[in-house]
Amino acid sequence: MVQIATTLGLLLASCAPATAQAPYKVTRYNNYTNVLLDKTDQNVLIFVPEFKTRKQEKDKKWPILVYAHGAAGGNYDINGYDLLFRQIAEKGYVVIAHKSCSAGCHETEPSVYTECAGIVPLPPTGGKMWGVYYGETLKMIDWAKTSADFDFHKVVNFNLGIAIAGHTVWEGNQLP
Repeated sequence: MVQIATTLGLLLASCAPATAQAPYKVTRYNNYTNVLLDKTDQNVLIFVPEFKTRKQEKDKKWPILVYAHGAAGGNYDINGYDLLFRQIAEKGYVVIAHKSCSAGCHETEPSVYTECAGIVPLPPTGGKMWGVYYGETLKMIDWAKTSADFDFHKVVNFNLGIAIAGHTVWEGNQLP
């Protein structure tokens, strides 16, 4: 009986709303296009933490996280990740996510982004539509480093490295 009460108490505590305020407010940008991406959808989402002071704005840059959605997670469905992206950005990361290839990629031939050694072959159910999907993440990294539309170099410290997160469509679709 004590174990049931303890488990119930832990469960209720874990369901309680968080009372701590997020360290940073977040601005969402959704009017940017990455022309490197698959033609299925070249729009991207960008979540940037806001600086608390002018001095921080001048001196501080954030690490960047590139998020790769799973099957049916792009296009308009990417908005379902909004809360997750905000929570990551509130902790001090710039988060970028592509909307392309929600139901598989249109461009199925290998490119400079997908001709990597050691890629695990996709199972037959994967088909050509998903065989190049991981390249979308690499395209987002290149875009962030070279974009003329959004000046990532004002807010991102690329010297900290680049984090990649997401979930896979199936086993063979992660980066090597």
